[in-house]
Amino acid sequence: MDNRKAREFVDRRWEESILPELVEYVRIPNKSPVFDPDWEVHGHMESAVQLMRRWAEEEVRHLPGARLEVLRLPGRTPVLMVDVPGSVDDCVLMYGHLDKQPEFSGWSDGLEPWTVRRLYLCWSNHPTAYVDVTGTLERKVAALRAHASQIR
Repeated sequence: MDNRKAREFVDRRWEESILPELVEYVRIPNKSPVFDPDWEVHGHMESAVQLMRRWAEEEVRHLPGARLEVLRLPGRTPVLMVDVPGSVDDCVLMYGHLDKQPEFSGWSDGLEPWTVRRLYLCWSNHPTAYVDVTGTLERKVAALRAHASQIR
């Protein structure tokens, strides 16, 4: 693998595809159902799911065998599932959720909830610490399976 080309590709995708979608995502006032019991009526979760679905469809359309679908259960928040077959007999599970914590008071002048002026993310090309989670992966998967809100 040409590491320089790989890095350039990732950097380009980050700037051209990922950051713009994150900014659009932050603008959606999609609060956790704990803070917005009428989340289905308000439709913000659906807006977030459709935004991410459209983005993911574009990103995986050239990957052989990739499958994308929105999974739904009555009364539960939807799940965007992307399955990309690999070339080894193993899997990687990545999990995230599309809802957010509620806005709070004390905003600076001109800055309101769901408004993006800057986006800060932590990243390092030269990390000083590495954590191997291989030894606890089974416990993490077991915890996900046992989490009641994820298996109803």
